[in-house]
Amino acid sequence: MEHGQSADGRTWRGLAFIGGDAALDFTNTVAGITKARDDEALTDFDAFAGWAEAAGILDANEAALARAEAAAAPGPAVIALTRARSAREALHRLFGRLAAGGVPTLADRGAFETEAQEARRAGRLAVDVGRRSVRWEVKVEAAPLDAVRHRVALAAEALLVGPELARVRECESCSWLFVDRSKSGRRRWCSMAACGNRAKARRHHQRAAGL
Repeated sequence: MEHGQSADGRTWRGLAFIGGDAALDFTNTVAGITKARDDEALTDFDAFAGWAEAAGILDANEAALARAEAAAAPGPAVIALTRARSAREALHRLFGRLAAGGVPTLADRGAFETEAQEARRAGRLAVDVGRRSVRWEVKVEAAPLDAVRHRVALAAEALLVGPELARVRECESCSWLFVDRSKSGRRRWCSMAACGNRAKARRHHQRAAGL
């Protein structure tokens, strides 16, 4: 399956997975060509599951299981989606503050701590003997409506305590976050094809207008 496409055939054209990390890709599910986060991609639970599948957070079978649970329990599915969106915005504020060299608010730190604790309670420790590694694993069967949120929380926790936290940036034009893996460490845009080109066009217009 091509990256960016889910089993239902939906292609997430407006959501290039440029974050470089599952947690940041999740924060980027609100689009906009400015800092305003005014274009919601996760409009319903089906879209949420489709995005998670396209992002590689769920596989096709797991996404189908999550959708089936949502269809059988629409009320809890709405609650789960609302909680996921709330967690997303807290994550965006937290990483955004850190990217700017600031300190996240107590409220956002507390919200993330709660998310991480819930994720660990829903999961179990998975041991990879060959790699001599241990990681938290959340099975969709155990929490079909909340598994994506839990997996994102664990990914965010790993990013927060890992060496790439210092490379997290926020696009200068929009609100999207990404891990800057450029050699110079000076990446400014979420994507040159999007915000980068728009910024170049603005500068060209200003020069032409003598501004």
